Amino acid sequence: MRAPATLKEAATPYRLLAEGFLPPRDDLPPAALADALGDAIRGTRGPVLGTRIEVLRKAAARASVPDLRGEHRRLFIGPARLAAPANESAYRGDGRVMGPSAAEVARLLEDSGRRVSDGVRLLPDHVSVELALAAEFLEKHDLDTFQTILDRHLARWLPAFVSRLETASAHPYYLELARVADRLVGIDLAGGTP
Repeated sequence: MRAPATLKEAATPYRLLAEGFLPPRDDLPPAALADALGDAIRGTRGPVLGTRIEVLRKAAARASVPDLRGEHRRLFIGPARLAAPANESAYRGDGRVMGPSAAEVARLLEDSGRRVSDGVRLLPDHVSVELALAAEFLEKHDLDTFQTILDRHLARWLPAFVSRLETASAHPYYLELARVADRLVGIDLAGGTP
């Protein structure tokens, strides 16, 4: 097990990625989030993720908050059919909303004493919720549950989410964010961190 500061630092990329899939905010422009993510990953994961972070930074530099609001709505919210649902249940099982994977994550949230979100309406298996939950369990030194979130949830659907974004994205920002998330989960499952 790593020192407490290191686990907190290891959780930061997950928190930033979780924030990146929420509706864009004026106080956190995409370039600032990409830079913070690059800084947070620089340590043990930097050599493997460096190229992905640079591609994300380039995409973020070309992204405005108003443009990303429209892209976020089109990809993840609707009202039309979602181009790339940001929920695990869309990619696993029969694809119905609030499927078994959502129920599993809801139980993990409940067991940890958390609500799905504060101020944002998200399903329990939304990518932001799962990434934030992974960060929380790292920060709490609960490495078993952290590994469960990665192995039983994120690693099982992020590749399909990336594939959907490859065909559905009009702007590369969310695609590159998803690629970083997918790669980070793979590194951490392979023992890269923690």
